[in-house]
Amino acid sequence: MVDKAPSQDDSGDGPQGSSQRPFSSSKQPPSKKRRQSDLMVEMMSSMASNIGRIADALTGSNQSVCLDHLFEMVQKIPGFDDDLIIEACEFLSFDEKRAKMFLKLDERLRKLWLLKRLRSQNG
Repeated sequence: MVDKAPSQDDSGDGPQGSSQRPFSSSKQPPSKKRRQSDLMVEMMSSMASNIGRIADALTGSNQSVCLDHLFEMVQKIPGFDDDLIIEACEFLSFDEKRAKMFLKLDERLRKLWLLKRLRSQNG
């Protein structure tokens, strides 16, 4: 019986060593580096998809307010005379955040909110 030389590995390849293994990827499982690389690509793809969905949601919420619709709603508020309608339209069209707030409120609260803002602006 012949003992193995200390320089040979215990992989079962015998005296030929690992230098004569074929490089075909179809016969051997992917290396650890390759699996990690694939995992990173998969994770990055997932992150990109999620970021895209977040961006789409933010873009949807940042759409401009339609001034025609806004002015229509102001004109429908009962008890507003022409001067108050003009003042309210100017106030709302100056800042998109104000316009969005106005649109989010129900009809009763729109009038109260708008009157309060116009009074504080004038006095």
